[in-house]
Amino acid sequence: MSRRSENAVVIYDVMREAATRLMGAYRRQLTIGGVEDPAMIQMRAVLAALEAVDPHDAEAQRAATDEFRARYAELRGE
Repeated sequence: MSRRSENAVVIYDVMREAATRLMGAYRRQLTIGGVEDPAMIQMRAVLAALEAVDPHDAEAQRAATDEFRARYAELRGE
């Protein structure tokens, strides 16, 4: 399937799923809790990055998905 023929909703959903997985990995690292917890800070940063992606820009969504997946793999030691 070519990139042009991919469903825009699917691309967006895949990006959100990648962000959700990454935030889940950070959630497992919570220590002190609250707004000062390093993992909580990272979770908020992921959410901010996710919300900054233009919902009409498929290439930006793909790039964000790649970034979220890479960070997730790094956290898991892959």
